[in-house]
Formats: sequence, C-alpha cells, structure tokens
Amino acid sequence: AFGYDFSDHENVDKWFQRTKKILEPYGYEEIDKKGASMLASVLKKQ
Repeated sequence: AFGYDFSDHENVDKWFQRTKKILEPYGYEEIDKKGASMLASVLKKQ
C-alpha cells in the first residue's frame, strides 16, 4: 500500500498482513497496484 511502513501502528500492521496473506492467491500485487493507481489518479485531480 504505497510502500507505507505500518510498523508503528501495531493493530493496523497486523490487519494489513492478514489481508495481504488472504489476497495473495487472488493476485494481491495486481489488486494493490490497480487500487494504488486509482487512488493516485483521484488525488492528482484534487
């Protein structure tokens, strides 16, 4: 997720690692990349 280091936020980091592991069989990297591109596009318009 944008390469953000969640380690300072223990609960968020645990949730993120669980989510990432669950999504790996479904193409996590592709899902993350697509979502990041969509978010970046929205943010650039603002």
